[in-house]
Amino acid sequence: MTDTYLTRQTLLKKLKNSDSESSWEEFYRYYKKFIYSIIIKMGVNESDCDDLAQKTLLKIWQALPNFDYNQKKGYFRNWLYTITRNTVISFIKANKNLLKSREEFKSFSDGHNKAEINKIIHNEWEKYISERAFNTIKEKVSAQAMECFQASLRNEPVAETAQRLGLEENTIYIYKNRVKQKLYAEIRNLREMLE
Repeated sequence: MTDTYLTRQTLLKKLKNSDSESSWEEFYRYYKKFIYSIIIKMGVNESDCDDLAQKTLLKIWQALPNFDYNQKKGYFRNWLYTITRNTVISFIKANKNLLKSREEFKSFSDGHNKAEINKIIHNEWEKYISERAFNTIKEKVSAQAMECFQASLRNEPVAETAQRLGLEENTIYIYKNRVKQKLYAEIRNLREMLE
């Protein structure tokens, strides 16, 4: 395990026991986009999302001293979702002029049972983890390898990619598989660190 891995595994503990600005920046970097995506899913206008994300992070900061993480009781992302959801509910109740948001939220909360909401949380989390992993590995592989991988995602024929990039077809397969392996490894790593 790397030092970074160990640091991230203990991030919640560090946040709980100190007012470390760097720890909060790290937490913010990891979870803001997930929190933001839940706020959007709940029908909040984009113009209010930044404010709600900040309010959610403040509530998380206030709740952390009493929070005991136990993965057997559930994923950390579910706790984040609950705080985010409650923040959005309070916001919508306090702002009667947000009729569209209120209607969209009512539709979201009334139209989904707990299993469906858990599925939405899971899907948003998977999307978040995948995007984060993809952005991380983009910096770790060559531009040519990344282009081969992205061409495969676009279902571009290997022969066409090889001709366009001036590479052998075998090299295209090697690059594509190298990026795919790094992506899967990063996704596994992020799941272990952040869930």
